[in-house]
Amino acid sequence: MTANLPELLNRLSGKCEILTERYDLVRKQRDEAIARCDELQAIADSLKAQLQQANTEIEYLRISHKIAPTEEDALQAQVILTAMIKKIDKCITRLRND
Repeated sequence: MTANLPELLNRLSGKCEILTERYDLVRKQRDEAIARCDELQAIADSLKAQLQQANTEIEYLRISHKIAPTEEDALQAQVILTAMIKKIDKCITRLRND
């Protein structure tokens, strides 16, 4: 048993080195994964902000489209202005005659 002890220690030492190398590799992969996760989280946050801004702009466009005058509104305003101008001309004519 004592003769096997140095051999067992050497095998155990070799296995410890292998485990240490594997641990270092796994730890490196974990660190890379964490870094990539942080990078992707930053990208996701940026995209969320852009999406929020785009949604706000869409809402503003919807509101402005509802508020914007249509062709029919423009024609109606022109008719009203033409009628008012005729009334003003009549009033001016009356004032001149008086």
